[in-house]
Amino acid sequence: MRNLVILLLLAGASGVRAQQRFPSPAMPLLQVVARNYGDSIVLRWAPATAARWLQGNAAGYLIERIPVDSPFVLRRAAVKTFPLVKPATKEQFASLAKQGNSYAAAAGSSLYAKNQVPTMNEPTLENLYRHSQEGDLKLMTASLMADWDAAAANALGWRFTDRSFEKGKRYLYRVFAAYGSKEAPADTTSVLVSTGRLDAPSPMPPVSARPGDHAITLFWEKPLPGFDFSGYRIERSDDDGRTFKMTSKLPLLFMQQGADSLPVGLVWFTDSVALNSKVYQYRVFGLDAFGDLSPASPVIAAKAVDRTPPPPPREVSVKQLDERRVLITWKAPEPVPPDFGGYLVSTGHTVDGPFRPLFALPLPKGTTQFTDTSAVAALPNFYRVTAIDTFLNASHAPAAYLFYKDEIPPELPVGLSGSMDSTGWVTLRWNKSKDPDLLGYSVERANDPHHEFTTVTTGFLADTVFYDSISLKTLSQKIYYRLRTFDRSRNGSKPSAVLELEKPDQIPPMPPVIKDFNITDSSVTFSWLPSPSTDVQKMVVLKKEIGGNFRVWKELPATATSTIDSEVQGKAWYEYTLVAEDRGGLRSELSFPLRVRVYPGASAKGEAENLTAHLNTEKTGIVLTWQAEAVAGKSYLLYRQENHSGFEMYQYLSGDAVSWVDTNIKKGLTYSYALKTKLAGGIESGLQMSAPLEVK
Repeated sequence: MRNLVILLLLAGASGVRAQQRFPSPAMPLLQVVARNYGDSIVLRWAPATAARWLQGNAAGYLIERIPVDSPFVLRRAAVKTFPLVKPATKEQFASLAKQGNSYAAAAGSSLYAKNQVPTMNEPTLENLYRHSQEGDLKLMTASLMADWDAAAANALGWRFTDRSFEKGKRYLYRVFAAYGSKEAPADTTSVLVSTGRLDAPSPMPPVSARPGDHAITLFWEKPLPGFDFSGYRIERSDDDGRTFKMTSKLPLLFMQQGADSLPVGLVWFTDSVALNSKVYQYRVFGLDAFGDLSPASPVIAAKAVDRTPPPPPREVSVKQLDERRVLITWKAPEPVPPDFGGYLVSTGHTVDGPFRPLFALPLPKGTTQFTDTSAVAALPNFYRVTAIDTFLNASHAPAAYLFYKDEIPPELPVGLSGSMDSTGWVTLRWNKSKDPDLLGYSVERANDPHHEFTTVTTGFLADTVFYDSISLKTLSQKIYYRLRTFDRSRNGSKPSAVLELEKPDQIPPMPPVIKDFNITDSSVTFSWLPSPSTDVQKMVVLKKEIGGNFRVWKELPATATSTIDSEVQGKAWYEYTLVAEDRGGLRSELSFPLRVRVYPGASAKGEAENLTAHLNTEKTGIVLTWQAEAVAGKSYLLYRQENHSGFEMYQYLSGDAVSWVDTNIKKGLTYSYALKTKLAGGIESGLQMSAPLEVK
């Protein structure tokens, strides 16, 4: 009966070498392995299905040994056939059982026990299925017993020992069932053995341990196919490794892959121990198909730990004391365990957390209250009290809820800085507020620091950077910003310090106008009307010789209105022009150029002077008059400018003229004129300028 119980226990297990219900197409119906012990060669085989097992039991198994020459030549003439191998009788199994061999007893029960399902004389589908299941169970049990015990394997007719071989030779062993015909050939399998090499059991992988409450879980990697084990023998020492005892009478049958959080692919075993914190030592042996034990795994020490938490605190309540303080009270757990360690208090903004501890070390176990000084106003505040023991096992009381109104404004924002690019794109930055209940920031803007500021943000900013875009085509040269901080109760801080940003100048200054000049045989002196723009920083004078390019000749203060060039040479042409530059580095257009020619000792006889301009009585034309000495061979070039747009060549006049009327004018425009004298010999004077005249 005891053996039957063992069989029933094994029925629920899926062994390390558990048989498949149906063999795969690539799996032989008879499988064999061999091991060379030096003085003997042991063969172990087993059928793959229950039906083949029944046939093999009835007919027995034949074994042939064929010498193999190098590289792989079978000497079939020297084949040796061993006597037929058949299972032991019921009486022989009973004798082994009486000797205390429970493995052989279980194997005999699998071989000779009667079926528990109706006979095949009632071939219903249910009976066929149950009969197949029972056959598979018996085969699985017999296979495990043969793996775990050599006597059980011999009794089942699945093991043979050859002691008649020659050492140093190679042999091919063929095992086949003693039945079959041409239509249904017998199951045959073979294995090659080299007698010059001893076979040893596979090594046992290293073992690891994970502690539990009154339990220790051992685990190790499952060996690769071909090196696996049918079971495991686990031994434990509770006297610092002086003696080891098996944790169970039967080998461990690996039942599944993965336990709790262990990865799939590990073999594991959980050992129950009486004491937590006591150190135990373990070693594990693998048991293979020959009934041999592997070398022991390295000894590992482990201890169980207390995983049972104390009862939770009772009757937790919270009360607001003032704007920042909250009192949390509770009652001790019942009962108070002997290993009770104290309390932790944590806070969060939802009933499910996450919760933030309010202190690092547990409160003493006699404490029943705590005052929180870091409460976050205008937010849901949940407080959770936790009981812990000396092993840091914890149990939580239900979170207690508190909500209160905040009337304290946040701190003044600091660190406001910014910049503006040439397109009017503004970037503002500031320091992050340290207020725990921060809602966001509000940015305000004004064109004057003494005017009212308007809010330019929509809602509240969560970030500490803000971008704004302003128009640069305004009269104001600066823009002003300030910042406010708001908490979740909509309390606003005082405004920050005002940030002043200067707008980039986008409008270049108006050009100056050359109005008069004087030429000697060694210098050129000229004067100009300055630019009417207010932000001019300096005046740049450019000069070139005819045929060359303008170059910067001199830079003058914005207030300068004349200059003299003493670096001239006789019989040479020179041209001058002016550029006004403002504080932003913007430059005006070039002024209308002054073109002169210097002659050593040359006379200015015949050059026009005192050019004036006035409206005629009917206001239909501008009358130009000038003074000049009559000189043969001269002429005049007249230039005109509308609204400071730059002088353009306008009219050729005869050399004897001293006045001229311009009737091509329009009301609302301002006109300026310049007159150049062309003398005989190619001499040209400078420009004689009139004052600007507005036609009304």
